[in-house]
Amino acid sequence: MQICIKTVRCMAFTFTEIVVATAVMVIIFLALFSGIAYGLTEVQLSRENLRATQILLERMEGIRLYTFDQLVSSNMFAGSFTATYYPLAMTNQSSQGIVYYGEFAISDPQTGTDYNANLRTITASVTWTNTYLSKQITRNRQMQTIVGRYGIQNYSFFN
Repeated sequence: MQICIKTVRCMAFTFTEIVVATAVMVIIFLALFSGIAYGLTEVQLSRENLRATQILLERMEGIRLYTFDQLVSSNMFAGSFTATYYPLAMTNQSSQGIVYYGEFAISDPQTGTDYNANLRTITASVTWTNTYLSKQITRNRQMQTIVGRYGIQNYSFFN
């Protein structure tokens, strides 16, 4: 490519300058596209984490509907559950999307006090698998709370 001015002399880019400029542009575009791909992956992982937190919170709020005896000594309280999440479910009903497998564990609290018989620690956890760079990665989240026979306020506030 030549740039000529009104004078007799014309200026042109050398082959080396063109190769260097092309290499710089290729590096810039690769950095741009890899940054966009990384950002989209982070958004997807954040969406999955948020959905897992929503599922755990929903299940923990459901615990409040049970009495202490139902939680501790009956079969009414389901120990495991599944939940699905597919953000494009309106366009394709054949896929369920990501399946979250959850479970509850009820145990005695580690408070070291004499009213442990009236308290229980409930741990809820969810596990799911996603695909990242053609690899299956298992991920999990966990939430924990303490339930009291007559309400937790009777055991945590002293008058």
